[in-house]
Amino acid sequence: MKKQFAILTIILLVVSCASPEVTAAGDRVYPTAKKIAGREGFVYSPFNKQVVDVVGLKSGTLVSDPRFDAGDKKFFYVP
Repeated sequence: MKKQFAILTIILLVVSCASPEVTAAGDRVYPTAKKIAGREGFVYSPFNKQVVDVVGLKSGTLVSDPRFDAGDKKFFYVP
């Protein structure tokens, strides 16, 4: 149980460090990646159009683009 809590804490910390667009109401807005036709579980990053492996992740999951350094992380939703 403690191990799961530690993982969840790390994920929450990483997501809270993102700097997405913010609406007038103060809501954070993240883009959604584009599916790649014929390649289930792979998407194009909305930031650099590179292929990102999202195999096994559910639609609507917030993920970070693995090509950005920790200080410049960019996040998007799995379509």
